[in-house]
Amino acid sequence: MIVKEIEMEKRIKPYLPIFQGGLLERMIKRQKYKKVLREFDQSFTSNYNYMLYSHRDIFKCQYLMEGTRAPELEEKYQLDKRYYDQEGLNIEKGALKRIHLCLEKKYAGESGILYFKKHINFAMRTISIIDQRSVKYKKYFPSLYNQRMTYLNQLKQHCEKSVNELERRVADYNNAIRELEKIKKPTGWERVKKVATNVVTAPFRHTYNIVDGLVKRDKKKVIVGGSLLGIAFLGGSFIGDAIESLDFIGGSEFSDYDHLTNEVGEGEHFVQPHEVDGYYREDGTYVDGYYRDGDGDTSVNLTAEEGGGYYRSNPRS
Repeated sequence: MIVKEIEMEKRIKPYLPIFQGGLLERMIKRQKYKKVLREFDQSFTSNYNYMLYSHRDIFKCQYLMEGTRAPELEEKYQLDKRYYDQEGLNIEKGALKRIHLCLEKKYAGESGILYFKKHINFAMRTISIIDQRSVKYKKYFPSLYNQRMTYLNQLKQHCEKSVNELERRVADYNNAIRELEKIKKPTGWERVKKVATNVVTAPFRHTYNIVDGLVKRDKKKVIVGGSLLGIAFLGGSFIGDAIESLDFIGGSEFSDYDHLTNEVGEGEHFVQPHEVDGYYREDGTYVDGYYRDGDGDTSVNLTAEEGGGYYRSNPRS
């Protein structure tokens, strides 16, 4: 209890005005700040504990990392497996094996979509709750308010981008499955023709090459196969951009709150979205100009009102 009080005192200190008046008046003022901060913390963690779990935890989606499925999709996955295993479909053995691989990837991707949509809803509901009390929170803790709202908006945007990316991946697997379904077991005459000319197997190899490249995340193989279907799930750079952007904001809160409660100008400052002019690196390479808004995606330009911008440490003097 004592530790928590010390921590609370530490958190409100940067926001306390220079008090005029007696000791009792100053104590009442401090208690008011603590009460508002506790309420603010409750609002911030009402749907998901952003003070305990960081955005790094959020982007460690087990379905994508382990290739597993959400419980609510398991029955549908099993039904699809049984459907393609039907003898009457007459699907060639190699194609059927790849269909099963694609189904595993597809349902892992769909599980990831459900996962990130859940976090979009968490962020939206939290933003709504904080917004209802925004006048009070901005009055007492202005920079913390701006920081948390920026964090939640950018987290929501990165989760939305993840959903869009996963939907494209799932569409790739659906397309692959449709192509594999067309590959049927050869008849007796086709077997003879296959051995004699090897012509019948060429379309098979073409489709197999594309699917194998998709499943194994082999870009070259997908391109050689004649159709760029993309790599499986979210690429490392995609996740890296999201984490880097949210790291700038410092929205995850643990036992050390210093990086969150400093007023702008005390150790850190907020960088508004801005244009970066083209420049030459030391090695002579020219870098084109771009718009920097802190979200890690130069194809989408966000204003400060839309969640653009980021916090960073002040330069050392």
